[in-house]
Amino acid sequence: MQATSSPAEILANKLYTIADKVRKAETVYYVAVHELNTLKLDIEMREVDLFKSGKVDGKNELTRKVSILPETEMLLRKKLDLEAKVHRLKSDYWHLKAVQENYRHIAN
Repeated sequence: MQATSSPAEILANKLYTIADKVRKAETVYYVAVHELNTLKLDIEMREVDLFKSGKVDGKNELTRKVSILPETEMLLRKKLDLEAKVHRLKSDYWHLKAVQENYRHIAN
């Protein structure tokens, strides 16, 4: 026969579980932020390489964009995807933090 858990034990378990989820969500978020920052650096380095190789004419901003965009389009698209992922992960993290805070209030 299985013993029934008390409401306090159930709440304690939920607090422990949510704390673990918050830690994991935070880690995943910061890994994604790091990936995004690395990608931004990669884009900058690609643009520098294009200037150094003479593939970009620096006469005006529009000319530079026309020269750079075809060479960096895939990286820029990946950047947009990563930015969306970072925003989603940040939202997930803050949602879990709010749930954790609600459990703490209930526990007190």
